[in-house]
Amino acid sequence: MIKSNLTWQLMFCVYTVQNKLIVGLAGTTLAILLIWSFIKMRKSKNVDRKTKQTTWWLLLVLVSVITVMIVKLMGLTDIQKQAKPIIKPVKDSTATRDQLERRSQSENYCKAHQVPIYAYTLFVDPEAEVSIRAVDEVVDRALALCYIGLKSEGLEQRDNWTK
Repeated sequence: MIKSNLTWQLMFCVYTVQNKLIVGLAGTTLAILLIWSFIKMRKSKNVDRKTKQTTWWLLLVLVSVITVMIVKLMGLTDIQKQAKPIIKPVKDSTATRDQLERRSQSENYCKAHQVPIYAYTLFVDPEAEVSIRAVDEVVDRALALCYIGLKSEGLEQRDNWTK
């Protein structure tokens, strides 16, 4: 029971703690404990064959622990934080007044609800160029999407529908 609790606590340290000293000590201890458990289980005559076969999963856990240790100890987790995103502003894009107003309203809403904003978004069509679909077109699209969704879920056609 003590080994089991110790194993879970060491795994918790390796996977959640960012301090390199703690990760190094916990990871090394955990790796030694996993290797020792693997060898002990494989050599034991009191363990049945089926249980011995499942001990191979310990090696997968061991590889995972070692990989996490290497990533944390080498500082590879900081690479994503240091990398600057590649942002290229849209060239030759002039916005109309209604587009700028709509963007301003959207950004204010996002800021009020603490939603991150992407600075270089494209504009949708200006209101003057938007064509609103007729009700029949909207209903036809909705029915088509509903039919496709039902068919993707395995809807079978019944014989009495075709008659």
